Amino acid sequence: MQSRTLLRASCTWLETWLQRPRPRPLSTRLESMDPEPSEIDENYRVAISTLNGLQTNAAVLEQIRRRGDDRMVSEYNRMQQYLERVGIAPADLAQLNAVHVSGTKGKGSVCAVTESILRCHDFKTGLYVLVYTLSSCISIILKAPIIHLRSPHLLEVRERIRLNGQPLSRGEFVSYFWDVYSKLNNTRHLYNDAMPSYFRFLTVMAFSVFLSNKVDVAVVEVGIGGTHDSTNIIEEPVVCGITSLGYDHTDILGPTLFDIAWHKGGICKQHRPAFTVEQRPEALTGLSRRARELGASSLSLVPPLASYPGPLPELGLKGKHQVPNASLALQLSSYWLQNHSSTQSECVSSGRADSALPTAAPFPLTQEFTDGLRLCRWAGRNQVVERGNVTYYLDGAHTPESVAACAEWFLSQMDTSHKQDTLRVLLFNTTGKRDTRTLLLPLMECGFSRFVFCPNISHSEDTQNSPDHTSHMVTQSSQLSHCYANQECCKHILSDKNAGVADVWEEPASEEKTRACVSVADALQHMDTHSAARVVVLVTGSLHLIGSVMSVLGFTVEDL
Repeated sequence: MQSRTLLRASCTWLETWLQRPRPRPLSTRLESMDPEPSEIDENYRVAISTLNGLQTNAAVLEQIRRRGDDRMVSEYNRMQQYLERVGIAPADLAQLNAVHVSGTKGKGSVCAVTESILRCHDFKTGLYVLVYTLSSCISIILKAPIIHLRSPHLLEVRERIRLNGQPLSRGEFVSYFWDVYSKLNNTRHLYNDAMPSYFRFLTVMAFSVFLSNKVDVAVVEVGIGGTHDSTNIIEEPVVCGITSLGYDHTDILGPTLFDIAWHKGGICKQHRPAFTVEQRPEALTGLSRRARELGASSLSLVPPLASYPGPLPELGLKGKHQVPNASLALQLSSYWLQNHSSTQSECVSSGRADSALPTAAPFPLTQEFTDGLRLCRWAGRNQVVERGNVTYYLDGAHTPESVAACAEWFLSQMDTSHKQDTLRVLLFNTTGKRDTRTLLLPLMECGFSRFVFCPNISHSEDTQNSPDHTSHMVTQSSQLSHCYANQECCKHILSDKNAGVADVWEEPASEEKTRACVSVADALQHMDTHSAARVVVLVTGSLHLIGSVMSVLGFTVEDL
């Protein structure tokens, strides 16, 4: 009902907009022909509001959750229909020469580095990075057409679709959005009034953008799992990558690493190679079996980054956990380049006896490779932001393994010479059904004096929040309740001697040590009230939280 009302409200505007010329390829755009900035902003808001109408409200979502229906439904037929309705045949996607990446941790980073390397080789690149949240996973496991919660973009939706490393401008996003939306809307009566969900729509739109601009390569991140993911409509990728696997979305993908590996390895394709990083034995077994089932030409481990000839390359993405990601990006890029130049390529085994999989050979890194590694930036991951006497350390870690890596990175950044004058604060939130205690425990080693919890809401007043951060699938009250629950969990940890951290406190946990705020703006204002000469704040637990913090701090998409 909400989406229908919104559609009627914007119908007149849409008809006018559709009289405009169709979106032009990037190489032929003329800035002088774009609308005035104020018009662009208004048109963008209308487009985002219409996109948000493809979400489902929280009440409907809760009813569906209570059904307990856990039947997995393939996205393939549904996505094929949506693509055909906008004039894209599945075979057309072969023109994207795609690099397809799945995994639990680091797949966005691997995509970003791979795109950076190929762009440094002077290829026209497309990058599509769009990750599910737990709440949205229901949209791919239920037979009911459940709609997707907003993606964890940091600031605006358009940052998830990039051409040559740059997010679509607002004007470009509006043009492509209405071009795709109108084609789907005009044919909905032929398909039982079916319209794609939020995530599926953006996937269709991204492919349309990349094909219109004739990119040389599209680097595409899987949403969740792999086998049943909307992006798995790509039948002929050039190469596939699978990042580190861990326990996340277990109620969707299964309780074991083998189950998770089965889903993640579902992007493997016949006669196409795949690369992965060091994994636990159970995960490697699952990936290897899945690759054989699907007829992949090979599945290889990437070599250690230190094994590549020459000095250790500088990484633009910081943190020890980015080291294997960098090697995976190097192997994906190298294979893509060999394939593109029609050079015979093969996976060379190093003959390791401790693994069932061969290890790809390291190779000398040219300037283009090292530049791609060094120049890559991925906002919200191991990012440091200075604001007066407050330093923010931003990392969107949200799994036990990634939070542990985040804690290690944060401690490595601390300047011990200012220890007496520095107040360490944790700003934390989680989404979905993640185990707060499991995520908080690694952070207790960081020496925080204060623990602040807030929902992923930039401002308490709705009028101050960006439409890009609108979600109809969660209520503000439910987010606040989750925030208070996180605070209580923290108090229990601090007072629990069995947790191994209670002894470091001179007094029991109190309201002063833990604080719940109604919004990110309220939380950041709280940081400014401390009298310490220096305040350091680690922000982690959710990419949604990182985006809200960056929004309040004044970042724009162009800063990413």
